[in-house]
Amino acid sequence: MPDCMYKRLYLFLHLIVPAMLMATTQQVFAQPTIPFYQPVKKAALPQELEEVSGMLYWQNKLVMLNDGNNAAALYITDTSGIKLLQTVVLAGIENKDWEALAQDDRFFYIADVGNNKSGNRKDLVIYQVPKSLLNAKTAVIRIPNISIGRIRFSYANQVSFAAEKDNTAQFDCEAMLVHNQQLHLFTKNWSGQTSYHYTIPAKPGTYKAALAGQLQTGDFKITDASWNGKNWLLLTAYTKQGKVGLFAIQQHGKTISLKGNVRQFELPSAIQTGQLESVCFDSNNTGWLATEAFSARGFTLPQTLYRFMLPL
Repeated sequence: MPDCMYKRLYLFLHLIVPAMLMATTQQVFAQPTIPFYQPVKKAALPQELEEVSGMLYWQNKLVMLNDGNNAAALYITDTSGIKLLQTVVLAGIENKDWEALAQDDRFFYIADVGNNKSGNRKDLVIYQVPKSLLNAKTAVIRIPNISIGRIRFSYANQVSFAAEKDNTAQFDCEAMLVHNQQLHLFTKNWSGQTSYHYTIPAKPGTYKAALAGQLQTGDFKITDASWNGKNWLLLTAYTKQGKVGLFAIQQHGKTISLKGNVRQFELPSAIQTGQLESVCFDSNNTGWLATEAFSARGFTLPQTLYRFMLPL
């Protein structure tokens, strides 16, 4: 079964169905210790972004990418989320399992790091795309293959590469950001209740990702990351039971860390929001969320853009 079809089946069985059952019985997500937050629904995203899996705010626009087995392309929209402005095609590149998108002043970083299928990928790579090549005003921009940097890596503490059952691996990842010439990866750990934080240099080469920290997330699985450039790191997450949430970690000093004060927010369940896959700040406490499309047995959730303003 193709990865995208498997992922949609997984979403239906493990997120949507439990959320539907819970919604018909009682408000089981109401936890007095975790504040509830309702993001503002803005629009259904263009059809090209059915499996949106990463997002950035850049030059007053949104830059997004799709999950694996889709085109190796970035999609630029206005902040309404309705109008597709440009498509950026990476020539000669495969979208095996793109999961995250980050940026610094000079580059976009595209993380082909999804590893949920069997947990044993040996071809994890982050593509480095020069922003200077996106100046054209044309509807489609092609990035020459020779201009795309490759940052290849493996996890320093991954010893076994034996195939595992789907959605049971420790070394899956969907969340990434860049800071001070370092890429920061936050794992989607299917085998436990901890997300692990790894770092690698943000320049082409082959590396061992160094373990830098960890965060106890309970049943939540981390799906994306964003840093507001000052004092907050934001992680999106969901559970197999249909809960959707955010982890905001306060930052101090000159490095990204999971050791700061943690504030957790509960969002509407998956039956209302869908599968939350993408987040980006555009100021200290405001930004954007995106969920991918889902359709099965008459139940449909379109790919959707949300606006947030967190009380940080």
